[in-house]
Amino acid sequence: MNPQAAPKGNNCATNCDTAVDRFLASTEGPRRTIRYLVLVICAASASLLSLKFSTVHTSDSASEWHDNLWPYREQTPWDISTDFPYPRLLEYDVEEGTWLRLDVHPTTGDIVFDMLGDVYCIPGDEQGPHDVARARPVLLGVPYDSDAHFSPEGDRVVFRSDAGLGVENIWVMAWRGCREMDVRPTRALPRSRLQREGRLEARRVTNETFRWVSDARFHPSGNKIIASKWYTSKITLSASEGWEYDVPSLEDEPEKLIKPQSGRRILGRTLPAGMTVDDYDNQQIGPEQFLWRSNDTLIYAKNVKDSYIISEGKDVHKGVYAIFSLNVTSGEEETLVEAFPGGASRPQLSRDGRTLAFVRRVRDHEVLVLKDLDTGTTHYVFDGLTYDLSSVWAPMGTYPSFAFTPTDDGVIIWGAGQIYRVPLASNRYGERVADGTPYPIQFRAHVEMQMAETIKGGVDLLSLETQYSMRVHAFKELHIDHSGRRAVFQAAGVTVVQPIGGKEAMSVPTLYDNHPYYSPSFVSGSSDLIVHCRWSDTDFSSFEIADLESGIAYEIEGLSLGRYLAPAISPSTNRHRKIAFVKTAGDSLTGTIVATARPGLYFADLTLPFRGEHDNVLLYNLQFIPSDIAWSGNGNFLCWLSGPTLFLLEVARLTECLPSIKNDPSTFGIGCVNDLVESQEIFVEHSTDIVRLKEEVKTSGSSGVVAVYNATLLTMETGLVESDLIREGVMLVNDGVIQAIGSVDDIPIPEDAVKFNANQGFVVPDFIDVHSHWGGYIVPFPAKSWEMQTFLAYGVTTMHNPSSDTVTAFIERSRLESGQFIGPRILTTGSVLFGGSWVGLHEEIVDMDEAVSALARIKAEGGPVSFSYKNYQLPSRASRQRLLKTAREMGLLCVPEGGGYYDWDLTYIIDAVQDLRQHI
Repeated sequence: MNPQAAPKGNNCATNCDTAVDRFLASTEGPRRTIRYLVLVICAASASLLSLKFSTVHTSDSASEWHDNLWPYREQTPWDISTDFPYPRLLEYDVEEGTWLRLDVHPTTGDIVFDMLGDVYCIPGDEQGPHDVARARPVLLGVPYDSDAHFSPEGDRVVFRSDAGLGVENIWVMAWRGCREMDVRPTRALPRSRLQREGRLEARRVTNETFRWVSDARFHPSGNKIIASKWYTSKITLSASEGWEYDVPSLEDEPEKLIKPQSGRRILGRTLPAGMTVDDYDNQQIGPEQFLWRSNDTLIYAKNVKDSYIISEGKDVHKGVYAIFSLNVTSGEEETLVEAFPGGASRPQLSRDGRTLAFVRRVRDHEVLVLKDLDTGTTHYVFDGLTYDLSSVWAPMGTYPSFAFTPTDDGVIIWGAGQIYRVPLASNRYGERVADGTPYPIQFRAHVEMQMAETIKGGVDLLSLETQYSMRVHAFKELHIDHSGRRAVFQAAGVTVVQPIGGKEAMSVPTLYDNHPYYSPSFVSGSSDLIVHCRWSDTDFSSFEIADLESGIAYEIEGLSLGRYLAPAISPSTNRHRKIAFVKTAGDSLTGTIVATARPGLYFADLTLPFRGEHDNVLLYNLQFIPSDIAWSGNGNFLCWLSGPTLFLLEVARLTECLPSIKNDPSTFGIGCVNDLVESQEIFVEHSTDIVRLKEEVKTSGSSGVVAVYNATLLTMETGLVESDLIREGVMLVNDGVIQAIGSVDDIPIPEDAVKFNANQGFVVPDFIDVHSHWGGYIVPFPAKSWEMQTFLAYGVTTMHNPSSDTVTAFIERSRLESGQFIGPRILTTGSVLFGGSWVGLHEEIVDMDEAVSALARIKAEGGPVSFSYKNYQLPSRASRQRLLKTAREMGLLCVPEGGGYYDWDLTYIIDAVQDLRQHI
C-alpha cells in the first residue's frame, strides 16, 4: 500500500546532525567560549539576513474578481449515499495504510487519521512501542471523509466530507474519545444510517456546490476555521486560497441553512506582474496548508517556483515550496523557511508555538525537520518518510498532515505505510531535537467499504467488422439549400445529399471515385448544384461542382497548389458568380513546408456551366483578402446534426415557446422547444475491410486462406511461458479472421492456402493501446495519416483515444474503415466531460437529464463502436454518479481522468469506474 516509500529511515539524532550540532560537539576546553561567541555572531547575522519582511496589501485582482460565472446551473438534489446503488461490501484487515493524514488530541493523545475515505482513531493509551492497537472507526460509509483535526480544547473535530451532494465541504462534530466514538458497537442495536456512519450529530461548516474545501484548522479561539478553498481554472488544476469560516454551534439544528460561497477570503492568489483581473480565474498557484500561529497570524506553504501555471519537471532538491507567516492585521509577511535546499512544506506548529515542523527532501531521503522559531536553528530528526509531492499538483497535500504530542515530547507522523512516533527532547538551548529511535505505532484496522457494481461492456468487433457493410454515424459540414428541402454534408470523406423528409440519402457525382471529398455547400439559387472540395495527398485541394440532375461533375480550374476549405458561391440570377473560400498554411498531417504562403480568405469570379455541358469551370480575377449549425437559404429553417440524425426547426414557431423560455432561466424552455423540432435518420454505409478482402480473393482466384508456418507462436493466453509458447507453430487466417493456431502436428495446412514461412520468428498477438493520443482528426482535410501508419508500423492494431473530439474522431474512424487510408482500428471516448472552465468543453451534469444528453451525444456519433466516455475531474460526485447510472443503461464504460488527485481517484474506484488514468 506504499508505492512511494522512501528508503528505510534512521534516527537523525545520530545521522542527520546539523552543521551547528557537529560544530558544538567537536569543541572542547577553554577555546569553546570563543567558538560559542563566533557561532552566535554568525548565526545572528545569518538570521537577520535571511529574515524577509514585506507589507502585504490586499490583492487588487482578488478583491476585484467576482466568482459569479460558474456554475452555469446549480445542482439538483442528490444524495451520494442513497441515490446511487452500492450492492457490494468489501471487508479486510490492514496493519498499514497509504497517505494517512492525522491529528493528535491536545490532552489525551488520541490519534485520528483517515484511510480510504473513512476516519479512524487510536486511543492515546494504546500507542506503546510493543502495542498493536485496534483502530476504531469514527466515520464510515459511502461519503469520502478525511482531514480530521481537533479543536484547541479537544472537544470538537472538523473534517472534510463529500456527504450529500458529493462536493467536498467542511463539517464539525463533538469529540468524546476514541472508544465512545467507535461506530462499531459490541452488540447490534437498531440504528439509522447516519448513526451507523457516525455522522448523525455532524454539522456543516461550509456548503460549496462547485468549488471545494479541504484541510481545515481551528482558530485559537475555537470559533472559526481557516481552510483551503480550491478554484478550478480553464484546465482542472485547481489553485488554493485561504478562507475563513465561522464554526456553527453543535446545538444548531442540522437543517440550518449555510449558503454556498459563504466565508471570507483571508489570503488570495497573487498574479505575476503585468497581469490583470481578467487573468485571475486561470491562476493555478496559491497559498495552501494553513494553520494559525496566533490569533491574527497565519502560517502557510506555497509553491514559489511557479508563478501562474503549474510546470512540470521541477527540481525537488533545489526546492519548490517555502513556508511563510502572515499577520492578517498588519499585513506583515515573513519567510519562515526558504525553498532551498530541498523545499519546505506541510508546516505544523508545536503546542507551545516555539517549534515549526515541516518536511523536505535531502538527497534520496524525505526528512522531518524542526526549526526553532526563537533561535532560528534547524534540526533534522527523522529521515524515514515517504517522498513528498511538492513537484506536482497535490490538492491532497504535499505530505499527509501530522502533529505534535500533547506535551511536545514527540511528533506523530505517517511514513512508508506506518504511523511513527518520533521522540523529542530539548537541548541546552531549549530547542527540540531528536531523542531516541522513532518507532511505529502499530495498529490493526478492519476496513469495511460499500462498493458499486462495476459496469461490464465493450464492442463485438468481430461481428461488426466481418459484416457486409458498416454504417456511418458521425457527419459534419452541414449545409441546407435555399428552400430548406435538401441537406448536404460530409459523410467520412463522401459528399452526401439528404432530402429533408425523404428516406434515402444520395451520393453526388464526382470526377474521382478513390478520392475523399469535403466542405460541400449548395450553389445559391439551386438545389441541384453543389460545390465541394476534393483532396489529394500530393496535389492537395481541388474544387468540383456536382450537378445532381444531370449526374455530371465539373472541375473548377485556376487554383494554385494549396489547402482550401469552405467554398461558397454567391447568389445571383445569372451564371456569372463570385466564389469565396479559405486557404490554410499547413498542419500536422499534410505538412508545413509545401504551399504554405498567404493563407486567408480568397475571392474569385466564375461562370456556372450550362446544364449538360462537360466543360470545366475556370476561376478568374482571383483575389486575396487578408483576414455545425446551418440555416436554409431563406432563413426559415435551422438545421443541425447529431450522429446519424438530421434535426430541423422552423424558426417562426419559436414564438409558441416564448412563455416557457421567459419563465425558465435555467434551460430556456427546452422542453417546449423540443416538441417543435423535427428529425429524421440518415443512412450512409460503406463496405468493411473484410468484404473488400473477399472481393480481392475472388478476383485473384485464391481460397482466401493464409497460413503462417514454421513460426514461434506466443499466445499470451495464460501468462505462463510453458503453455503459451508454441514452437514450430501454424496460424491459419481465413477471410481476414484468425481461424486456428497450434503446432504443426495439430493444424493441417490447406493445399490452396497462401503460405508464409516465418523462419521460426515470433508471432504475437497485436498490440492494443488503450490510452493513445493523436491529433489527425482535428485536421480539416481528409488526408492520409502518417500518425496511423506509424502506430501500425509498431504493431499497434487497435487504439483507444480517451480524449478526442466526438464528431471528427468518429469521422476519422469511418474514413479508415472505408479504406481511405490505413491504420489501426480506432476507438475513442469522444470529447471529455470536462470539469474545468474551458468554454466549449465545460460540463456540469446538474441533473439526470443533463447526464443523458451528455452521453447520448457521444453514443449518437459513435454508434455501436462507442463504448466509453471520460469524466475529466467533474468536481461533484453527484455529477459523476449520474453519469455512471446513465452509462450503465447505455452500455458505456467510464475511463476517468485521475489527474493526480488521490482522494477523488479513490471515490472513482468506490463508485466502480472501469479503469483509472493519469492518477499519479
